[in-house]
Amino acid sequence: MHKIIVLLKSKLFIALASVAVIIGGYTIYQNTRPQTYPTVPVSRGAIREEVNITGKVKPTQNLDIAFEKGGRVSRIRVKVGDTVQAGQEVIQLDNADLYAQLAQARANVRSQETKLEQLTIGARQEDLAISQARVDNAKIALADAQRNLANVTEKAAIDIANTYSSVSDTLTDAYTKSDDAIRNQIDNLFLYDETDRPILSFSAFNSQAKIAAEANRVRSTAGLNTFSQNVATARAASGDAAALDTSVEQAKAHLDIFLELFGNLQDVVNGPTSLDATTLDTYKTAVSTGRTAIVTVLTSVNKQRQSIAAQKSTNQSAVSNAQASITTAQTSLDQAERELTLKIAGASAQDIAYQKSQVENARANADYYQTQIDKTILKAPFSGTVTKIVPTIGDIVSPNAPVISVIGSGRFLIESYVAEADIAKVKVGNTAKVTLDAYGSDVIFDAQIILIDLSATTLEGVATYKTTFEFVQEDARILSGLTANIDVLSGERANVLYAPTRNIISRSGAKYVKLLTNEAKGIVEEVEVITGLRGSDGRTEIVSGVKEGDTIVTN
Repeated sequence: MHKIIVLLKSKLFIALASVAVIIGGYTIYQNTRPQTYPTVPVSRGAIREEVNITGKVKPTQNLDIAFEKGGRVSRIRVKVGDTVQAGQEVIQLDNADLYAQLAQARANVRSQETKLEQLTIGARQEDLAISQARVDNAKIALADAQRNLANVTEKAAIDIANTYSSVSDTLTDAYTKSDDAIRNQIDNLFLYDETDRPILSFSAFNSQAKIAAEANRVRSTAGLNTFSQNVATARAASGDAAALDTSVEQAKAHLDIFLELFGNLQDVVNGPTSLDATTLDTYKTAVSTGRTAIVTVLTSVNKQRQSIAAQKSTNQSAVSNAQASITTAQTSLDQAERELTLKIAGASAQDIAYQKSQVENARANADYYQTQIDKTILKAPFSGTVTKIVPTIGDIVSPNAPVISVIGSGRFLIESYVAEADIAKVKVGNTAKVTLDAYGSDVIFDAQIILIDLSATTLEGVATYKTTFEFVQEDARILSGLTANIDVLSGERANVLYAPTRNIISRSGAKYVKLLTNEAKGIVEEVEVITGLRGSDGRTEIVSGVKEGDTIVTN
């Protein structure tokens, strides 16, 4: 009995040990074998990017059409009730200035293209001869300009000298007549007139004029003495323009004082005085005669000043023009010499590349003006009938303000709203496949975009853009009010690499996929990729980062 129990225990032990060995071996196998992943290969094929939107079928009705830019209406080519064809011009804004700019831009294109052609083929002997002639002519023009400057400068010196030549005589005459007017004509009106305290020789009741006259008599005496020195300086100055200018200005200052004196004396003798009538008349005559003499010589001095100033201005203008002619001639010579040097040397690769860029810039500029002109011509977006015209010729219209309404010729439209995120993917002319809820997904209609509203409409807090589709063909099954499901083909590429969209990871502005780089060892690496079109079937184009046949881990 004891032996049987021992034997049984031994068999049980062996069985348990065997089970333990099997479990342990399986565990080790599970821990050491490579991990497996669900995968999908990078494949090549076609990608179609579509924008999916919904809309409502609308009957053909008035479609309000507006200009993208404002301006003055210059032509209205249709009237209400006219039938128009798609693309027909209906209203035009004034664009004469744009056509002029376009003509100039196209002329510049031709000029730049000619320069490029000349650089490409090199200079001919005839061109070199022409360029050399331009250099020779420019040298002659520069020499002529330099001689002209010398002549103008010489003439200016002579003319100003002639103007200054009469200064001495003018000042001498002014001094002589002033001295006579003050020291002779009105001598009897003053006592002690050559002292620093002259007084009137009679009583005057205009005390203010009396005081002023006596004060200005003192200033006039001093002025006459200085005036005499000015005349002597002018005689000795001869060609010293600065000294003559000073003498003339000082003479005017003296004459202004003298004139003020005679004005004071007129106020005195025209007021109450102690003089008898005969003496008063004599004094009035003396004052009037003296004042007339001062006014006359002051006019002469002022004319002298004006003549000097005018001659200086004329001289300066003539010299400046002559100097400008030299600058222009020198610039022309430099340009002609540079062009000749370039033609002799021939154009470098850099010169040709630069000129090509100039041609492209000129063409782009011409294209810009053509585009601006196109924006001034409103065309019917579809065939139909004109139902309304808002402006008349000469009216100013604003951007996006309806100016004409057109009713379609029979085809139904679809009115939909494209979200801001998708609006850049669609444009006028895009084709679309349309299904109507009433007929299910198996009945497909063709349509195309005919109009996109430029102003946004906010729907449920999202900016959208009203987009109008037109059915390509008339169909009796199309009814107003039906719900339309629209797939707009916004992009299509054939024979490109693609991967499932759901397996592309977006992070921090970049995109990645997980590649199984070593299947035997189960190694997975995250690789950055650049994507292209996002297909509507759940596939996305891979532009770079992977190659065909690479294995993408999907989990």
